[in-house]
Amino acid sequence: AGGAGSGRGGGGGEAQRQRQQQLLHNTSVNLLPGHVAAPGYIFGGYDKKSGLPYYVCNATGAAVWELPASDHLAALMRLQAAEKGSKAPKLKPGSRVAPGYLFGGYHNGIPYYVNEATKKTCWELPKGAADKETHRAAGPGGGGG
Repeated sequence: AGGAGSGRGGGGGEAQRQRQQQLLHNTSVNLLPGHVAAPGYIFGGYDKKSGLPYYVCNATGAAVWELPASDHLAALMRLQAAEKGSKAPKLKPGSRVAPGYLFGGYHNGIPYYVNEATKKTCWELPKGAADKETHRAAGPGGGGG
């Protein structure tokens, strides 16, 4: 399959540098196509044209150049734990991922979020927001949410 045609665009200098670093990381850990790269994402392989790695979102099947931010991955891990080890956890639109933020869905395999108060969408959660939800969920009494 062709690679990450959709997903995060362009290739500014910084984005290109990050993709090259990811390529080095992938080759050092010997990821093979189909291996789990992160919660909710598999390693798709290397783009035939550029040689850069890409990933596939389990929820949408969309190919992306970069894995989502760690806050999103943490939310998927919490969901996976709540579903008692499900291999492919899926956040549903409206799921709380951090205090004041809901999961909005995916756009071309990239997650987005909704601020409950303002109803505005954003691509990334505020720094540390998911950590607060993780501590709350792991607190006394288990569950959370």
